[in-house]
Amino acid sequence: MRTPLRIAVAQPLSRAGDVAGNADRHADLVRRAQARVVVFPELSLTGYGLDAPVLDPETDERLASLVATCADTGALALAGAPVAGPDGRVHTAMLAVDEVGARVAYRKMRMGGAEPQRYAPGAGSPTRPADPGCGPGTAGRSPGRAQPSARWPPRPSTPDPGAHSLGSRSLRRNPAGG
Repeated sequence: MRTPLRIAVAQPLSRAGDVAGNADRHADLVRRAQARVVVFPELSLTGYGLDAPVLDPETDERLASLVATCADTGALALAGAPVAGPDGRVHTAMLAVDEVGARVAYRKMRMGGAEPQRYAPGAGSPTRPADPGCGPGTAGRSPGRAQPSARWPPRPSTPDPGAHSLGSRSLRRNPAGG
């Protein structure tokens, strides 16, 4: 019998410009979710502001607590931050964070509102991050192209001061094929 793939969606109380603190809050939610994949909103690592400074996910030490937690739990966290593209343009991106580290998984392609004034659209998935939930050493497979939107914050399900929402559900395959 296969182990169910447990996916969680979480929205931390991020603070503008506090990347290290936001990474700590992301790490806490990853631990609490007990899921193999935890998905966070775009720009959640930088506090949701369109004017947030650009991160280099592969070298930014402020993400260390999230990387360590993903390594400890075997989870894949998908979290948002602005990044520079190869041509120097700024993109809003989904970062894949696991035991290997943090890297760009996706650059948002469709901009809305004031986003085009700050961000360039991405061309798609520049790397193929770790396969969700397959454990250490599986870097190189894609979790998909989901890009949650910070413009649609879910309603709080509990009065938890550490998160607006944290929900997860085990997905089981129906043996009858349904």
